Amino acid sequence: MTDDPKVLLEELSGLRKRVRHDRHGYWFPLLLFGVLTFAAMPLYAPKELPVGGVHVDYGVGWRLFGTYVDPFRLYYPVIEPLEHPLALGLYWTAVLVLGFLATVRWYRWRAQRTGVETPTRTYAVATSLALAVPLVGVPVLWFVSATVNIMGWWLNGARTAVAALLLVAVVVAIVAMRRNPSRRVALAVCVPAVLVSTTLLVALSMVGHGQFLVLAVGLLALAWVERSTLFAVIALVFTISALLTTLYTMENVFWRLGLPQFVGDDVLLPAAVLLLGGVAGLAAQAVSREQH
Repeated sequence: MTDDPKVLLEELSGLRKRVRHDRHGYWFPLLLFGVLTFAAMPLYAPKELPVGGVHVDYGVGWRLFGTYVDPFRLYYPVIEPLEHPLALGLYWTAVLVLGFLATVRWYRWRAQRTGVETPTRTYAVATSLALAVPLVGVPVLWFVSATVNIMGWWLNGARTAVAALLLVAVVVAIVAMRRNPSRRVALAVCVPAVLVSTTLLVALSMVGHGQFLVLAVGLLALAWVERSTLFAVIALVFTISALLTTLYTMENVFWRLGLPQFVGDDVLLPAAVLLLGGVAGLAAQAVSREQH
């Protein structure tokens, strides 16, 4: 044991680094959601068009006061109707909710096993807000925007979402700062990030594949908690792949590259990023364990 302050600081820095590496467990949610995304591919089988007709139901919604409401519209691709839209909607709802619970449980179990806890509160808050969008926010916002015409063009899904989420974010920030003023700096970064991400999710909800944006919000929040450069890069790459899948028809990419098209090819890119990221995280964990 030395009394040299410089040596003590170096030892403390090394200890913090080892503890940070020991608590990294992000490979599990990456592999979990990657496998579940691949498993969803058969549910994207297209519906055969009726002979001599062009009317095809794209979802499983119903008419409510003259307005079409579909709680699963966020998950559907918009290019073609699906053979099993109800199964796809229920599947992704279960994946998002149960996957979120499994991730939180995983980190708690890992904390008990290693003695090093990863705080999951930020991940839980961000993911809960993001989950509220497809499960509650999107159906309500689009029902209101379709049935009420008081504010004209301001009352459409995206602009209504911006106003509503801005109000919610301000209220949450004020309440949190009053309870614990020391977290003002963290809130100044976290709340706008969640707000922008969730707003983008609602604004793009008419395009489809919005479940990947929900996952992106959760992974970005988890990367911030983990303090891992590798995980931050993986989360960023996944966010880019989610935006590409949401904004662009990936079938066109396969066609332009001369690759064969198959059922579920739209979700191949985000699924591959999740799986490869999980494998990379697991490998990094093994290397870190050998070094220490």
